[in-house]
Amino acid sequence: MRIILKPRNNEVEFPRTIFDVEPLSTSDHLISHLTLKYNTIDATTLVLYYKGRPLPFEEELFKLNIHEDEEIEVGLKEKSCCCLL
Repeated sequence: MRIILKPRNNEVEFPRTIFDVEPLSTSDHLISHLTLKYNTIDATTLVLYYKGRPLPFEEELFKLNIHEDEEIEVGLKEKSCCCLL
């Protein structure tokens, strides 16, 4: 199946990209494809969003009800605050 990855709110810089993947592919698999293609992107900082919601890393695309030619946004993980008052 064909999946379209695009940057979310200019958080990550890369051109809109199309990948052919298996329905059993996971978010982690898509991030790996993206970082292999554009080796300047750090996979540990990325999260995928579908219809505004972050995708779990280990869930298969078909279980998430994602179909052919769907657009998935790539953004940065939110930084957790570790400040003590």
